[in-house]
Amino acid sequence: MAINIKERRHSLGFSQVKLAELVNTAPTYIAMIELEKRSPSFEMLERIAEALNTDPPDLFSKKTHSVEIIKAFHKSVLAGFDEVLESRIKEFKDSRY
Repeated sequence: MAINIKERRHSLGFSQVKLAELVNTAPTYIAMIELEKRSPSFEMLERIAEALNTDPPDLFSKKTHSVEIIKAFHKSVLAGFDEVLESRIKEFKDSRY
């Protein structure tokens, strides 16, 4: 559950502080849940699921990588690749002059 909460939070671009604000709790409590040091009550789990725009059972899913996480990873890899490519092109152009 903890990894699913964390992954879903990341996929939505939420910090622990933002999620805590949305569910009316302390950021340290969200951190403790994600570190598996605390277990949320059923009520808190429902609030977290609602804030993350998902159903509570989905937070218990065994899948380790959601589609959103994979898409975000691909996007970051491609962005990094674009930066390197642009840098190499610039170096090539500069070396020709």
